[in-house]
Amino acid sequence: MACVTSPYYSLLINGEVHGFFPGKCGLRQGDPLSPYLFVICMEVLSRLLRRLPRAANFSYHPKCVQLNLTHLVFADDLLVFTRGDLPSVKAVADCIDTFSHFSGLHANLAKTDLYFRGVAETVREIILNATGFSMGAFPFRYLGLPLFNARITQDMYQPLLDKIKARIMNWANHSRSYAGKALLALWISTYVLKGASLWDAQQTISNSWYWTNVLKMKDLLLGLAGSPDQALHLLDACTVQTKYCTDTMYGYIRTRRPLVPWAPLIHGIGCHPKHSFTGVMVMNNGLPTVDKLISRGMCFINRCALCERSCEDIPHLFFNCDFSKRVLTAVAQRVQMPLGSFSLNSTMQAILPTRRNVKYYTSLLAIIYYLRKVRNDRIFKGSKSTVEALTIVIRKVVTLRLYGSTFS
Repeated sequence: MACVTSPYYSLLINGEVHGFFPGKCGLRQGDPLSPYLFVICMEVLSRLLRRLPRAANFSYHPKCVQLNLTHLVFADDLLVFTRGDLPSVKAVADCIDTFSHFSGLHANLAKTDLYFRGVAETVREIILNATGFSMGAFPFRYLGLPLFNARITQDMYQPLLDKIKARIMNWANHSRSYAGKALLALWISTYVLKGASLWDAQQTISNSWYWTNVLKMKDLLLGLAGSPDQALHLLDACTVQTKYCTDTMYGYIRTRRPLVPWAPLIHGIGCHPKHSFTGVMVMNNGLPTVDKLISRGMCFINRCALCERSCEDIPHLFFNCDFSKRVLTAVAQRVQMPLGSFSLNSTMQAILPTRRNVKYYTSLLAIIYYLRKVRNDRIFKGSKSTVEALTIVIRKVVTLRLYGSTFS
């Protein structure tokens, strides 16, 4: 880049000057230098805020004393925690003013709010009038920090504890060494366990729903291992190259059931995952058909969306409906698949001996999946597909799946 006439700049490409643009101060959005400058500036502000406890007029938030916590910095948010009195809030405001003097950056009053809990209304008014900030409703549950509630609620553990039990075991693994792990782990150690071991924690009537389930999983882990030491060995066995393996732990704690005969068909070579999932739902009678919705009080009229004449349940929707029978017959004739007596069990029994024939169970799962899709489209979108059009779609999908499986 070469300067032509200040403050204009041009681009030098292959020795030739092309165009010009004005030079300005600042960075473009997306400039790779931007995050580095942001971190440098926020480090200055963080150091100023960490010096707040030295001020005689500053007091910690009651739940932040033992953690020496004054603030949290995010990409687009800054949270400062302080006692709800005027001297402490003014100390924070003076700290921000000092940073503004250093950097030239100023707090946007329209985007800055004060959040109170357990503070008298008269004190609130004094603080708001002195600072010029407005009062907001506390929206930061995603942080996982219960700044004003003595009970740990479900929302506060959501970042740690996910949908399966193994994730809770993952939390138990991290609980062995709280120091330096994470702020939330340190919070739990300080204010929930109060320095005690997780293995000694007991259920109490004041426990939240999620903490109760954490302790249940702790008891489950102790039941599997027999003792805390053995439980730690079990957790170590689930760690591969310092990384905790959720799948391994889930293999220990899940309930194992006998393998059903149709499992090789549902999860065979060539089956699309979403087709297999729908097939499992059908085999386990788990699809939310109209008869199930009526039993739950969510629907009042039981009528098949495909034939619009009979009541809808899983056997009717996929095998007894006139529309379904025509689709099944058309696809079965094309791939020469045995159908039995137009029922799920008889069809499965008919193709089980030929499980090596991939096109049979791939076609059956594709038929089940697309019949459900057409049924949902008729209910929710008002669209209608003909038997011929649906048959063509199924044949194309099955052909592509079979062609792909020959090269996998």
